[in-house]
Amino acid sequence: ELDNVAGTNVQAELYIGFRHLLDRVVRRLLAHPAPGSLAELIAHYRRTIDELGDHLMDYLAPGRRATAEQRMRHLVEQGVPEETARHAALLRASYALLEAADLAAELGVEAHGAARVWFELHDRLGLDDLLATISELEHDDRWDAMARTSARLDGYHVLGRLSADVLASDTDVETWLARHEHLLDGVQRTVRDVVGRPEPSLAGVSVALRSLRSLLG
Repeated sequence: ELDNVAGTNVQAELYIGFRHLLDRVVRRLLAHPAPGSLAELIAHYRRTIDELGDHLMDYLAPGRRATAEQRMRHLVEQGVPEETARHAALLRASYALLEAADLAAELGVEAHGAARVWFELHDRLGLDDLLATISELEHDDRWDAMARTSARLDGYHVLGRLSADVLASDTDVETWLARHEHLLDGVQRTVRDVVGRPEPSLAGVSVALRSLRSLLG
């Protein structure tokens, strides 16, 4: 309860952030329905979130961690309780815990290791900037909105498959990237070019995602 604690604008900002996360989670679950009951699904993800939630800040690359910490301090200064401010500052990153849970279950590995690989690839391959570019795509009508959602889900799916490839190879991200050195420069250049365009386009995003898939062989 933040009434009489934080300003109305801050509360609205927090509400929108949590709503966006909920929207993305629901769309993800609808796109990739899991077997079992809703209670079983919640239990599956809750275990990983409980296990990794306190370490989420540690998984972030230095630049993203500094941004999250700054965001957290700003919210605390606006009267938001520290725990709530921390959750709000890590909303976008927390989505990855669902990915870590699924990777751990699929491959029989520890969720902690899966999360570290996911976040490291996310940083090294420029996925954060690419996903931000996807969020900037036009969504004036239903079809634009559906295309943007599909592109975002595709981005997360590609990163998940790349993470699974690293985990299955029983090596670290650095070694895995070195094995793909002949493709890596081109992939990173393509992603940078797409992200750096003045006007984001679905065509550019599609090319970047296809380039990332090339790392899967």
